[in-house]
Amino acid sequence: MTSSSPNSAPRSAPRSAPNRPARTTAPDDIRTPIRQSVTVPLPRDAAFDLFTREIAAWWPIDGYSFCGGAVRLEPREGGRILERQPDGSDAAWARITLWQPPLRLALLWHPGRDAAEATDVDIAFNEVEDGTEVTVTHQGFDRLGPNATDVHGSYAAGWPRVLGALRAAARAHAPAAEAPAIF
Repeated sequence: MTSSSPNSAPRSAPRSAPNRPARTTAPDDIRTPIRQSVTVPLPRDAAFDLFTREIAAWWPIDGYSFCGGAVRLEPREGGRILERQPDGSDAAWARITLWQPPLRLALLWHPGRDAAEATDVDIAFNEVEDGTEVTVTHQGFDRLGPNATDVHGSYAAGWPRVLGALRAAARAHAPAAEAPAIF
């Protein structure tokens, strides 16, 4: 069981990865969205499916979970992202407000908070030369009152680790490059 919540900073600094590291924009002003991107070596449809339908296979439960339970996503507009609790019940982290496979996913994000205090998370999947760029835009922190600055800072520190876990899973899913023929 982990004591951190999904909106807490990682226990250790994120490791930089080869190729393109996650890019981050996280200004101090809570009204400015956090934008972070990572390139994964998958076609856009496969990257979208990994992020959504296979979320349990890559989400970094250690440090980004309430109880270390399995995470799942209900793949539709109006669906939710849920974590299984020790008693068998589900804790909702988010409600899906936009479901556009393989282009975009938008969420009302509220892990550990009432849905009325949800922030907005938009995930875009754009084809690039070496795969798919996945960009997370997180905003709406001004709705959180006196905790807004701390929550903003936690997500600014946490999204790079989440996207790093996605990149690692995508590399494991990527087709192996063909070895050159030797004649």
